[in-house]
Amino acid sequence: MEMTEIKYMPKESKIYLGSPALLKLPDGALLATHDYFGAGILSPEMPALTSVYRSEDGGRSWMNICQIIGAFWGTLFLHKNEIYLLSVSREYGDLVIRKSTDGGYTWTTPTDEKNGLLLKAGPGHKAPNWHSASATGVYLYKGRLFKSLEELIPLEDGADALWRPDLFSASVISADVNSDLLDASSWKRSNTLLMESQKFPPELNIHTKHGGWLEGNFAEPPEGGLLMLMRVHLAHAFNRIAHIKVSDDGSHISFSHQDGVVEFIGGTSKFNVVFDKKTNCYFALSHGYVSDEFEHGSRAILNYGHTIGHGFESAAHGTYLHGECVALGMIYLSSDEVKEKLLQIYEKLGFQIPNISDFDMNEVKEAITHDKKANDKGCSVVFVSEIGNGSIEEWSMEKLLNRL
Repeated sequence: MEMTEIKYMPKESKIYLGSPALLKLPDGALLATHDYFGAGILSPEMPALTSVYRSEDGGRSWMNICQIIGAFWGTLFLHKNEIYLLSVSREYGDLVIRKSTDGGYTWTTPTDEKNGLLLKAGPGHKAPNWHSASATGVYLYKGRLFKSLEELIPLEDGADALWRPDLFSASVISADVNSDLLDASSWKRSNTLLMESQKFPPELNIHTKHGGWLEGNFAEPPEGGLLMLMRVHLAHAFNRIAHIKVSDDGSHISFSHQDGVVEFIGGTSKFNVVFDKKTNCYFALSHGYVSDEFEHGSRAILNYGHTIGHGFESAAHGTYLHGECVALGMIYLSSDEVKEKLLQIYEKLGFQIPNISDFDMNEVKEAITHDKKANDKGCSVVFVSEIGNGSIEEWSMEKLLNRL
């Protein structure tokens, strides 16, 4: 396998590259896009930036041909020899679509419902919050174009949305192939479905507090019909996906808790499924799990600092990096002796831990209660009593939150 670097960002920038998309054009050229995220971004509430690249030599070299302001989590697709980019305008922002008729060099601007603005989002992370992943493509089926779409539901009316799998409501948007794809009225949205993990039969042993789904791909099973293949977050089910049935006209989706979850390598992380006409087969690009994703086994010791760190990271809203928040979490899950040693090490490294005054502690505590390792009784944590001696312990949520 050959690999060619398209874009690199140094770690000092605190800006990372994400949402890669790739498309082969009728003239043989390749088009690639990606967006930017991380603590180096001024604000996730600002219109996001997507870069577009073109290769004329089969991917051996690339030219950055334009920048698109107001595109995030974008999916490239080709329709009637015209290029489209379906995305949100920012993190959980407006759902928008753009078109290019000159090979990706210039694009339309989504100004209103007649020119690419498909669904309006709320301000900041207020509802509605749209999520459309680049890893999931646009699928042609019976004269319609289909795309998965999720809405992240806030815990209560008027609140900011909190990333949690059970709060992602799945749906499908679709449009007739002969319609104007830039016109919002050409697209219809199906009903929406939350996973509702508590409805799984007990014998399946997969019910998970905050279990949920997102980022659906499409496939046609041998018996006919259309399925949306959902990435899932479920205990003991990290190599599985959920099958959501989609009606031919895209107006209705349904799911069976009895038999809707099936084996699939890498179903807990992003994956991409494509159909190959030559072989009449579907191919999936995924990341398989060989150990348990919920850290119940051998990986559990690596959770040191993460449970509290994830709470700080969620409340930071991009202000601090993941590693900085975990380093702070380690302080709270250590004895006084270990804490003093950690602070000495941080000082020698020239590392400044995040300032506690930068956080809303109520928001930190709320995020901790929704950690993927939390359960009805509490949470599994790693506590280090002395250097070289860490233990995996089951703590009540009250005991854990009292450490803050």
